[in-house]
Formats: sequence, C-alpha cells, structure tokens
Amino acid sequence: MRDFDRPLEESGRAHARAVGKAIADAKLKPDVVLCSPAKRTRETWDGVSEAVGEVANVRFLEALYGSDVGGYLAAIRGAGSGHTVLVVGHNPMIAETADALAGDGDARALDSMRSRYPTSSLAVIGFEGPLAEVEPGAGTLESWLLRE
Repeated sequence: MRDFDRPLEESGRAHARAVGKAIADAKLKPDVVLCSPAKRTRETWDGVSEAVGEVANVRFLEALYGSDVGGYLAAIRGAGSGHTVLVVGHNPMIAETADALAGDGDARALDSMRSRYPTSSLAVIGFEGPLAEVEPGAGTLESWLLRE
C-alpha cells in the first residue's frame, strides 16, 4: 500500500489519545489544527480530538505530507489569527520544524526534543508576535512531552 494510505497501528491510536489527554489536561485546546491528509495523521487527529473535543477550524494541507521545513513554516504562518495552532505532520519534518522554531526554553527540554522526537510527541512553542510573522529561532519551548 502507498505510504499516504498507511493506517496507524493500535499502539499509534493509543499514543494519539494519550497526547490528546495531555493537551486537554494542560488546557491547550487548539484554535486551529493543521493536519496532513495522510491516513495516519488524520487518524492521529481523530485520537487527539477524542480528548480535546471538537475544533471548528481543522485544515487538511497537502503541503504537510511532502514538504520541507519551509513548507511547514508557511503553513503555520498561514494559520490565521488563532492563538493556539496544532500541527499534525510527519517526521522528520515536524521535528526539524520544532527545532528550527524553538530558539529558547529549558536547556534539558530543548536537548531532549532535539535528540529524539518520536511519533505522538508534543512540543509546545510560544511566540511573542502573531503567527503570520513566525521566524526560525523566535519561539520558546514551553513544554515538551516525549512519548516513551
């Protein structure tokens, strides 16, 4: 089967639900969800949304399937006026994007994020200005949830 059509395994579904619970527990419900249209990322969002609840603005973006860091940054910049944006994408691009954006934060959390970014991990990166102006290195890693 094509990679695009590959579904999550049951462990992946469980990880998605766990990340959703962590997002809900931290009260980080997204205003906007940017999700790759691949089957496994859609299934990941389904699992996350079980705990997070319905989000009115969910966008399935082809650019998140086969893009580079520049494509991910463009998607984030185009997210609109939402304060909290959740990106459900693919490695290695999601890890490289988080690395590019997080210029500051707890040194141990940054080192952990940069050394290992397994599926269903979550980097919460805060910015001073609007997302439309996000630049590499401008964010602060506020939280790092490493899925073990």
